[in-house]
Order: sequence, then C-alpha cells, then structure tokens
Amino acid sequence: MRARNENDVLSVHAIAGTHVVLLGLDVKGYESPNPESSTDLSGAMTRLTLDSDSKEIAMAARDELSSIKVKNTSRKIFVGFAIDRRDVSAGNSVSLNFDRKPIQKFHHGDYTVLPGRQYEYTIRRMIQAPRSYSSSSKFVTYGSPVVVTVSTEDPTTGKHGIYFNRGVAGSKAYSKKFGEYRKYHLVNKFGSLQWKPIINPRSISDPEESKRALAWLSRGLEEALIQFISQADGKEYRLLATVYEFTHEETIQAFASAVERGVDVKIVRHCKGSYHPRVKRNDFVKDGNGKVIKDWIPDDPTQSAKETIDKVGFNSLEHAHIWQHDTFIERKHSAGIMHNKFIILVKNGKPMQVWTGSANPTDGGIYGQSNVGHIVRDDGVASQYLEYWERLSQDLPGRKHLDKKGDKGGSEPMDESNEQQQPDLENHITPQSIH
Repeated sequence: MRARNENDVLSVHAIAGTHVVLLGLDVKGYESPNPESSTDLSGAMTRLTLDSDSKEIAMAARDELSSIKVKNTSRKIFVGFAIDRRDVSAGNSVSLNFDRKPIQKFHHGDYTVLPGRQYEYTIRRMIQAPRSYSSSSKFVTYGSPVVVTVSTEDPTTGKHGIYFNRGVAGSKAYSKKFGEYRKYHLVNKFGSLQWKPIINPRSISDPEESKRALAWLSRGLEEALIQFISQADGKEYRLLATVYEFTHEETIQAFASAVERGVDVKIVRHCKGSYHPRVKRNDFVKDGNGKVIKDWIPDDPTQSAKETIDKVGFNSLEHAHIWQHDTFIERKHSAGIMHNKFIILVKNGKPMQVWTGSANPTDGGIYGQSNVGHIVRDDGVASQYLEYWERLSQDLPGRKHLDKKGDKGGSEPMDESNEQQQPDLENHITPQSIH
C-alpha cells in the first residue's frame, strides 16, 4: 500500500509491505549543501528558517547566504525528524527516535511492523532546543506535523502471499539477540580450514531459545511453507513439487506427513553426478572387453538430499514404501542443474495454488540467505505450473550433444553421451591419485 500527505513545509510518501514500512521525507525548499549525501543530514546540520510554515519562509531556506532576509523570522538549526507510530488496531504508540535523537535521513525504514495491521505515522521537524528550554533534551519538535496512514499486507489472504525471511539482512540484530550462543567452528572456506565464530540456531542447547532463533531468522517463511503443504489433507489432494537442494528437515517431514494423510505427493528432485573409474586393490576395474568400468557418483546436493530423505520414519510400512519408491522422480538428464523450486496444490484434479520463490528448502535457504516465498492463489497460474511440472517429471533430455560439425545429435541424454566420450583415463592418471 502507498500513501502520501503533505503540508506547506513537509511532504511524506509511505510504502507498506508485509514487515516493513518505508517513509520518504522531504522539507520543501531544502537543498543539501553536499549533493553527494543529499539523503543524509548527519553531516550537514543545515540552517533553515523554521519560524513559519509558510511557503515563502520555506523557499527562503533554499539559500544559505546571509543576504536572504525574511521579515520577523530568526534562524534555527534543522537537525532531522521526529517520527511517532500508532498501531491503529492495538491502540498503542511508540517513538521511532532512539533516545529522543532526530532521525537524520530523508529515507527511513520501519522494520518492526506486523502483517495485516493499520499504522498511523506522525512526522515533525526537529531543531536544536533553545537555551531557555527547560527540558534536558538537546532537540525539540517544531512546526505542524504531517500524518500518514498505511496498512501492511496480510500474506494469508488475497491472490498473493509474500514472505521474506530476515536471514543475513538481519545479521547484526541477530548477533545482538543471540550473541551469547556464539561458538567457534572449524569451517572450510575456499579449500582452507578456518575457525569462525558462528551462532548456529540448531546448536543452541536451550530448545526454546533454539526455536526462537530459528523463528526470528525465518520471519514466517518456514511457517508459511509448512502451512502451504499442510493444506493438503486427504486423498482428494495432490502435492506436485520440484526441488534442487532439499535438506530442510521440517519441510521434508511436512511432505512425509502429507503422505501419511493419504495425499498423493510427487517430487521432481535434482539428481546429478559424474562418472568415476572403479578402482579395486589399487587398480582399475575392467569389463570382459577390457573397458574401464565407471560408477556414477552423485554430486553434493543429490547425496545430501538422499541422506535427509532416508532419515524420515513412518508409522506404517505401507507409507514408508510409498515414500521411498513412489514419491520422488529423479531429474538426471537436464543440461545443467535442476534449479526449480515450486509446489503445486491440486484438489480433485484441479490445480489451485502455487508456492514458488527463491528459497531452497535448506537451513541456509530459509534461515541464512535473504530469500522470499511467494504463494499464488490462482488456478490459471497453477495450471501453467502444472504443465511445466509434467514436462520436468518426464526427465526429458536437456541440451543435446553437438557433433564435430556443430549439429545437434540424437535425443541421447547428456549424462550418457558424456559417459561414452569420457576417456578411460588409465593413460593419464594413476589409481593412487583418485580420491
């Protein structure tokens, strides 16, 4: 939602999202002495004529030269803004000024709002307090305020639901809130082992504090993803998904629980790797024709996903069998990585909703990196995603291999084509060097 309001001197433009309201502020006639930092007042405590809210007085403030004369006015130092926020729904008010100090930006973000609320912002100018002022405060508000009212988005209703996590964008605040749980971990950084201080929410010994840290980083992203999956309840539902990295235990458990509820769950997952010569007793293993036998070795995302999938337990052997043998479709023959990540909710054969966005279902994707989840409650969009999902589920070959003339070859999958053309390596590498 967007809203504007102004008086003769102040102008305010507010833009509300789900968890943030951005305020664009302007003092009419203001020109920064430093054009390179025109949005920052901290280094430019500009002298403005503030004794009147008339346009003539505001325009006089454009020029810092003492030759500007305005009748019956005096010069005061404009130092920033005072911003108060009132939660219309709850009826409480707070000041956004830390320690009663002025906000010295023409662009201010309020990151403490809640979804689906109406907020009223009151903005005033601030000046240095006169010497005769009785309060201990160095700054006071001045002139007529501007009031602007906005409503934050409610992602649980309407066609679109948008969920941004905090992730790395909130790292400084996260460190302040949970810094007591910081521990040093040995990590591999660009091939070099280093000790790094890390606040791993999973490693916090207090279960409640661990849960609170995870929820703070997720800021509703994980909860919305789990809730989306939980909508499917019964045999009339299908959940058709695609995943790349797939190691977030809560998401995987949500899919497994859907299987136990009788939902038809089908997940197309990234499944890539490379062929490596088989070695036994320090020598290459060959077939009856003397050709080196090669084994397919999964890449890290493929192997990590398989290990997490295999950890899930079930109350019945029937559901365990469905999970292992009738849920996952391996996408092996794409030209590159299969980086899709979306879920289609289908009811009685009709596509209803889609979960999409940038977040991989991993701890890093939900808690660490800055990501977004996007629910689209539209059967037309869901039908388009279903058409795409059906093509992916066939594991069709990706880019065809080029022959020596540059022409595309047959429909042979890339992996098989590459395997056939890979040299046996015995003349180029010794078994001892294979790890």
